[in-house]
Amino acid sequence: MTMSPRSWVAITFASLVVAGCGSATTAPASPVASAQQPVPPDAPLGHAPTLADLAWLDGDWHNAALDSHWRTIAGAMYGVVLDPQGGFEVTIIDDSDDDGKPAPISMIAISNGREQMTFALRAATTTSVDFAGDHGRVAHVARRPDGWRGAFTAPPQPEAAVDVTRAPAASAPALEAADRAFAADTARDGADGWARAFAPDGAQWERGARIEGDAIRAGIAKTLAAGALAWEPVASATNGGIGYTAGTWTFTANGAIVARGSYVTIWERQRDGSWKVAFDTGRPV
Repeated sequence: MTMSPRSWVAITFASLVVAGCGSATTAPASPVASAQQPVPPDAPLGHAPTLADLAWLDGDWHNAALDSHWRTIAGAMYGVVLDPQGGFEVTIIDDSDDDGKPAPISMIAISNGREQMTFALRAATTTSVDFAGDHGRVAHVARRPDGWRGAFTAPPQPEAAVDVTRAPAASAPALEAADRAFAADTARDGADGWARAFAPDGAQWERGARIEGDAIRAGIAKTLAAGALAWEPVASATNGGIGYTAGTWTFTANGAIVARGSYVTIWERQRDGSWKVAFDTGRPV
């Protein structure tokens, strides 16, 4: 849950970024069974690309090395990779800026809540999409009958590629309950309730910067002084001791909703079995 008011928020793309900046890797295809879906002939879109043209990315995806989850929520596309060893990647594709105003489609890839890379949409067809970043970096995703292939190039390194197949994932009721408790504690206790949900090393992402420690409480206190923040999860999954929730938020002032948007929260299971927020970010509509 993050933006300004929720702390303006941030797959495989981010995993490719990490791989591409090191050595080239190609993850083996997964034996997971999935229904073969027909892929339309590759052709120009015939119009300016929109987020709707990327809807084929939505879903849960798997190979022998990773699980990734894509969800389109309230006008933004979120991709999450969960590593059972504790690592995570968050990718956001959006067509608005940090204030919710229309903007060219762009992609933000955040590794472990610390490193951000930003890409602009370069080209799209009926079966593929290309994003270009600085220093010659390029991310390319192409549809396949059983999934899609993502490739990342960061000169002078050779291309790194990942193939994934569709593998529906179970939701995580325990995480959704923790997320709702997070919302209830914030509604009741304000900034103290918000800050209490975070792990000691937890962070949130706001306008391209990592916020952690005492700054988490200080930042949300300013927001809550102006109104009330509420949210509700609509998607979730876990992988070992790490998981995510994603959903919608609203910000209300003087009895009226003045802002709304979407969010993604990464959760880590603590030694006592509880779940705490490792990372939180979101986008306005």
